[in-house]
Amino acid sequence: MNDLIKVEVGGEKPMVLGRDLHAALEVQTAYKDWFPRMCEYGFTEGTDFCSFLSESTGGRPSTDHQLTIDMAKELCMVLYGIVHTMARAYDEAVTPNLDDWLDTFDAFPIFEVFGELKPLLNASLQTTKK
Repeated sequence: MNDLIKVEVGGEKPMVLGRDLHAALEVQTAYKDWFPRMCEYGFTEGTDFCSFLSESTGGRPSTDHQLTIDMAKELCMVLYGIVHTMARAYDEAVTPNLDDWLDTFDAFPIFEVFGELKPLLNASLQTTKK
């Protein structure tokens, strides 16, 4: 099986690189802007993630983060929540409970459907309240 995101198993706990998760989720916001917003969900440095400077390829080194698997899962669930909300807006028959809805799938192809949902999500984020 091909891994979607490389899991590093060398330390105390298995970890995922923040930039790898960001790329796998195909987030269009720059990583430097996206990651601090994700931390607003209550994640703590030293517990849920560790910051480090990546090696430079000629320019400035960039900040990356090692995320615990639990933090990476939680960030993915944020994405699933967005998809669920959009599905409910489209079809009232979709169950209101996210876990119940996800249980209706043998496998949930988030990476297959997310490409179609990104324009809708971007459009809804750019709307303003009247």
